[in-house]
Amino acid sequence: MSDCYYELVDEDAAGQRFVATDFVRSTWSAAIQHAAPVSALLVRGLQRCHAREDTRLSRVLVDLLGPVPAEGELWVRTRRERPGKQIELITAEMLAPGPDGTPRPVARA
Repeated sequence: MSDCYYELVDEDAAGQRFVATDFVRSTWSAAIQHAAPVSALLVRGLQRCHAREDTRLSRVLVDLLGPVPAEGELWVRTRRERPGKQIELITAEMLAPGPDGTPRPVARA
């Protein structure tokens, strides 16, 4: 058994692909994830997106767009929305399979 929230599988067109472990399960339902692991994975993505030694994260806002499933594959993709010398805007998005099977956003930071 793993002692982490997520295991990195690989990277594909949708982003970095992860599989959640049992540690992410919510107390409300075993079928969905607690918000803390989701937030942590999004922050990991933000920290690695166009990383620079002379910058650091100053504020992170996380929006849950619906229940994040505890089973199946998840993707995290990041992008630099607005580059800058001192201030940048970086976004991270978590995707999970939707009703039709294609990845759709379930959380953003």
